[in-house]
Amino acid sequence: MKTIFNFSFLILAIVGMFSCEKKQDELSAQTLNGAYRSGSVSFGLSDKNGNDLLSENTNGNYKLNDIDWVYYDNNKLKIFSNPLLDNPKNLKIFHDNDKNYIWLYLREPTEAETETYTYIRYGSTDIDTIKAVFEIKKDVGYCAILNVWYNGALIFEKDKTNEFKTIIKQPKNE
Repeated sequence: MKTIFNFSFLILAIVGMFSCEKKQDELSAQTLNGAYRSGSVSFGLSDKNGNDLLSENTNGNYKLNDIDWVYYDNNKLKIFSNPLLDNPKNLKIFHDNDKNYIWLYLREPTEAETETYTYIRYGSTDIDTIKAVFEIKKDVGYCAILNVWYNGALIFEKDKTNEFKTIIKQPKNE
């Protein structure tokens, strides 16, 4: 009986190995799809006097509920929200070295593009534009951010010592 069980297990293992075999094209497609996952950028928000607008101690501060990752669908503004994600808004606020920052997940490039635009809204009307240029090497499944501009100002360059940049904004109440 033990021999029949061992023989059956061996047959199942061999069948399983061959059924999982994939063509090289299928493997390349999986790698390619894996390359387009996510890129992110982080930045601080301050008023013109240098007050941290993400700090709870600052008048006119922005809380996570005041900030939205937005996009346009058929010229209609929509707010991104996916409750299945760790960061359902595609952004989060974090604290580092006595300062607060926004960690923003950028819109991913498609196969036909290397440049994307992500929109972030503060309050109900103030929408800022983040442009990102990606370096993509499809043959090895590589996708990295080269440069990021926030409302036209360069805030990130690949291969440079990048400190978190601070964006100057009006406080929420003004």
